[in-house]
Amino acid sequence: MDHLVWDINPIFWDAGIFQIHWYGLFFAAAFVTGFVVARFIFSRYIKRKPVRNGLFLGMFLSMVFFSRFLLEFTKVRQESFSNGVSLNVGQLLSIPAILVGLILLYHYFRKKQTE
Repeated sequence: MDHLVWDINPIFWDAGIFQIHWYGLFFAAAFVTGFVVARFIFSRYIKRKPVRNGLFLGMFLSMVFFSRFLLEFTKVRQESFSNGVSLNVGQLLSIPAILVGLILLYHYFRKKQTE
């Protein structure tokens, strides 16, 4: 069937009008992982001294949207106009968020080295 990706049905749980897709579970896991990593870094390193702007937002944006970029490879294409394009719309929309996150991290660590 054409709705299967890697021979796996994209619907994890179906209850009539309510469906849970594998992609949604993986994306939720990426958010939880981002939160756990940020909480670990905060409790381990940042709690002792104040932190400048940019670390948490940059880390969150780059981690979550990079995982979204990778997860979009497993997602079923929903738009017919994007069949000829190598990247789908979700990946194209993730690229600016990844770049903003990396720029914030770059500025955070650059300022840290100059102080």
